[in-house]
Amino acid sequence: MPESIASFERAVALDGSDPVIRNSFGVALAEARQLEAAIAQFRRAIELKGDYADPHSNLGAVLNSMDRLDEAMAEIQTAIAMNPQLPGAYNNLGNVLFGRGEFARVISVLSNVLSSNPDDAKIHANLALAYLVTGDFERGWCEYEWRLRVPAIVGTRQIPQPRWDGGDLQGKTILLHAEQGFGDMIQFARFIPRVAGRGGRVILECPVETMRLFRDFPGVSQLAERDKPLPDFDVQCPLMSLAGLFGVTEQTIPREVPYLKADPELARQWAGRFDSAGDRLRVGLAWAGRPEHAKDRNRSMKLEQFAPLASVQNAAFYSLQMGQAAAQAAHPPSGLNLTDWTKDVRDFADTAAMVAHLDLLVTVDTSVAHLAGAMGKPVWLLLPHIPDWRWMLDRSDSPWYPTMRLFRQTTRGDWADVLRRVVEAFQMVRRSG
Repeated sequence: MPESIASFERAVALDGSDPVIRNSFGVALAEARQLEAAIAQFRRAIELKGDYADPHSNLGAVLNSMDRLDEAMAEIQTAIAMNPQLPGAYNNLGNVLFGRGEFARVISVLSNVLSSNPDDAKIHANLALAYLVTGDFERGWCEYEWRLRVPAIVGTRQIPQPRWDGGDLQGKTILLHAEQGFGDMIQFARFIPRVAGRGGRVILECPVETMRLFRDFPGVSQLAERDKPLPDFDVQCPLMSLAGLFGVTEQTIPREVPYLKADPELARQWAGRFDSAGDRLRVGLAWAGRPEHAKDRNRSMKLEQFAPLASVQNAAFYSLQMGQAAAQAAHPPSGLNLTDWTKDVRDFADTAAMVAHLDLLVTVDTSVAHLAGAMGKPVWLLLPHIPDWRWMLDRSDSPWYPTMRLFRQTTRGDWADVLRRVVEAFQMVRRSG
């Protein structure tokens, strides 16, 4: 990406009056998450050519990613008025409507544009999210297969072996491979034993961070580390395609937990650290996901926003935060006694060993929520006003994890109200205890 940006910088230096170059430069900057710079290029393209629809649409997409929904809507509607045949503008419109919670309109807009653009994979993939978040899994899984044609979602990797069709696997070896985030892998790993039940030998390809976690996973015959040479196999399937292959509905999601467990020896090694908690409630905290996530601005918090938890009595708090945001644990809110051992966490196996000793995890929508849910631990999940598709709508529980309780924003961006309700929930726990 830096090479692409450098090329556009040279092109603009040679001819800064070309709106097409300015628009393309803006797209490259947006893909590199240099959003303010991208906005400047799109606005310059619009200045140079007033009837040019593409930069209006692209500007709307960037504004939407910054949660500036009204501005985004205005730009995208301008683009559509200029060029009603611009499919990308309708896709961007669908994204804005999704962010506004207007899911029926998302489905209507994207379904209509597909009638004239039936092979637009991005539109199909976004339509899938609208179906899934509203609980229409039958149509959602079908549309979700189009994600495999969108490099921005799954990358550009090609596996030559044929896709598994869900049939008998006797005498065959199947490769199941993870995609997207760690949480996605953990969520959909529940289907692996069902694949093994079709009679074949299962190879599970994992990111290195999850290799030890899945070492003894039921139904897995062999692990393969991602980005390393693969062993021989006959057929393959992305993990996130299994729900569609098995025709899973909200009612038939496998809900048995735990389906992931901490390594007993690792759990024993971590056990002594938690002795100081005594009879206090052992509560893990995680406040941020990966900043590279397209919607991280909405789902992640700052540790300082957890300040109301300082009022919770008889609880010991432990940081499970990884990545850049982990540094915030060195300066917790006043009165919040937070223990941070994450420097000793090598991978998800160590995180699982920590989770094994917790009574509760309070977290934003990130991979450790899936890990604790898969381990059958109580999880209080803090969600933005418009959540990721898997948490669905208007419910405080999850069909994916029976030990999980959802705390949703009732107003966009209002985490203070969410934390107030979490503190009230702690008070109820103390009374019932």
